[in-house]
Amino acid sequence: MVGGRTGVNVGEISLMQLRKELEKTWCKETAYPPLAHEWTPERPSLHQCYPTAYVVQRLFGGDIMRGRARLTDGRSIIAFYNRLPCGEEVDLTADQYGNALPVPPCKGNVVRYKRVNSRSNLLWRRL
Repeated sequence: MVGGRTGVNVGEISLMQLRKELEKTWCKETAYPPLAHEWTPERPSLHQCYPTAYVVQRLFGGDIMRGRARLTDGRSIIAFYNRLPCGEEVDLTADQYGNALPVPPCKGNVVRYKRVNSRSNLLWRRL
């Protein structure tokens, strides 16, 4: 699931190319607001999972998935990632979890709060 296959393309961009572009555009303003203070340029994908999943969905289609990751300290956190139309699951921000152990994902409805949409739209515009 981490990063997906490099061969998945839409138009002229692959998932790997998109990840490189996202690294240039992620910022504190696109991070999850309650934890945005933890974001640093050294860890650019930190707290960027939903806006990133939104961008991937706009470019590649498919579903935004909501699941959990269990951190090495035992905490379980919510994670957003994508299921592409071909059925492959990708998470372009999986590195933010470090040595997290994945918990089996469950498909859920993504609630688009106004603040989340503004972060997602900001990331989309910055690309």
